[in-house]
Amino acid sequence: MLKHGVTPDVWNTSHIYPIPKSSDSNTIDNFRPIALTPMLRRIFESIFLEYLNSTEISKFIQYQAGFRKGYSTLTHSIISHDLFYLSAENKRPDRIFIDLKQAYDRVDNDILLKKVKDKSQSDLITTVIYMLFTNCHSTISINGAISEPIKRGRGLFQGSLLSPFLFNVYIDDLIIKLSSNNMIPSALLFADDIQLMPVDYCDATRLIKIVEDWCSINRMEINVKKSGFTGPSLWPLTINGHSIPRPMSYKYLGLPINKEGINWLSFVTDCTTKSNKILKYMQVKGNNWPPITRLALFKSNIRSIWEYAAPLMALALSEVEFGLLEQAQQGSLAWVVAEKSS
Repeated sequence: MLKHGVTPDVWNTSHIYPIPKSSDSNTIDNFRPIALTPMLRRIFESIFLEYLNSTEISKFIQYQAGFRKGYSTLTHSIISHDLFYLSAENKRPDRIFIDLKQAYDRVDNDILLKKVKDKSQSDLITTVIYMLFTNCHSTISINGAISEPIKRGRGLFQGSLLSPFLFNVYIDDLIIKLSSNNMIPSALLFADDIQLMPVDYCDATRLIKIVEDWCSINRMEINVKKSGFTGPSLWPLTINGHSIPRPMSYKYLGLPINKEGINWLSFVTDCTTKSNKILKYMQVKGNNWPPITRLALFKSNIRSIWEYAAPLMALALSEVEFGLLEQAQQGSLAWVVAEKSS
């Protein structure tokens, strides 16, 4: 297959199972589509992806942390946090967060293939991706009934192991355009989550214009209502003529950011609420579970909530926030070691 760049047509049909996000299943927005692709395609893609990661096409700019080995949401969270506390001439307290509307589903296949060809300089790689991502269909299963195959007109193929990698290829030229000429980054991206860090008002408008122009050329759409601007400055910033919302804090990669940096009290309070809710559920369901089972569930379901931002929390939390953390942990461990109810 790699030699001739030809893959079976049957690989290009996925089966979608809508999974409800909440108890309200009356609207389509409350469903998450789970796509399953043929097993042989997945095996082939895993091999092909390993090959792609050994070629020039995998050399993405370092300010993209999404879907990359050795990077995580915490990678950019640490960089973002540190840029609040540099010296006056280097710090970046003003942040612009841009939300791309349904970015995966808006990828244009023709534009993608051109970018693949330009970045890989390989007819073979381009042909294989063309075969895997052109003329794709999906069926939808609802209550045991399966629809007729529906042809996909645009967007990355859901369920494909290559789709995250190819999204990075698609958006890589935007990151290059946003890059600064010094060691302080002007933008950080995690997949399609964009954070701009301008030096001043002129720089802010320049960076926004770059994103607007890129979206126009690449058929993407900015969701202005879900975007945000935080910081001490009072700049009248707009996107496509619409004012950017100015929330008290903006949640970026799971951390609430305001004009002073990460709002740790808000973060810890949210973690406390979430962990206490899980603990109460386990207390009701698991009073007869042995301690070893409770400990395993505590580590995977409660402690994992707190460990997400642990490297930053250790440096930034106050006594109040540490107190909330300690209280939540003591309550959880008391349940772990408690005797089983009779």
